[in-house]
Amino acid sequence: MLISKPLKIYLVSIASTIGLSVAAPAISQPKINCINLGSNVEYKECAARAYEASDKKLNQVYKPILAKLKGTEQQRLIAAQSIWIKFRDANCDFEVYQNRDGSGYSGFLANCLERMTKARIAELENWQN
Repeated sequence: MLISKPLKIYLVSIASTIGLSVAAPAISQPKINCINLGSNVEYKECAARAYEASDKKLNQVYKPILAKLKGTEQQRLIAAQSIWIKFRDANCDFEVYQNRDGSGYSGFLANCLERMTKARIAELENWQN
């Protein structure tokens, strides 16, 4: 899966916030209670996890639909999804742009990406029915 520019910025921000280098080997996730957030670091980490979960769900909904389609219809869904991802990323970049220099930027970006991804999941689920 290709990672969009806003998401790359977000992931690098999260890594640097929690003291990891981008090329660091995988280590266990810190234990964070995402219900009772105590810090900005926890907020950003929980926002990242929520977005990752919604992105995973989007793929779980999208792939079976794509597999059912053939020919031109399948190509149109692929094109629409690609354009939608670019729109989502650009829209969220715009939505949180004023916060780009703030400590909450990556969390706000993740919240926007999650919200729009959940809306796309609902669109695809409704299309199936």
